[in-house]
Amino acid sequence: MDIDLLVRPEQLADAIRVARGNGFDLPARKMVFGLRTGIPREVQRVSKVDPHSNDLMPLDLLLVNAELEAVWRSRMAFDVGGHRMIVVSRDGLATMKRIAGRPQDLVDLAKLEGRSENDGTVE
Repeated sequence: MDIDLLVRPEQLADAIRVARGNGFDLPARKMVFGLRTGIPREVQRVSKVDPHSNDLMPLDLLLVNAELEAVWRSRMAFDVGGHRMIVVSRDGLATMKRIAGRPQDLVDLAKLEGRSENDGTVE
């Protein structure tokens, strides 16, 4: 399990600084996906070790590019315990799952869209 956050490229350094202040102080090399499609997606991962389980907890900072711009614009704000939380919309999450295209993403996408992942039917 990991945490994914969308970040504007010009805000990456600030995001890393905030992450580091919250214990995410194990950096990884920048990852680039989508080179074959001609639409590269950059991810900067920082991690921390959970003090209770000793599990590695990755935080993936996904840089907003042209492909993710609509997802960024469709974010939604909620009040959670007196704090404002901004998250991607359901449609934005579906777009991100579609872009990633890994087997688990496609299963998740089918659930988001109310389909069975095996036959494409609506449940």
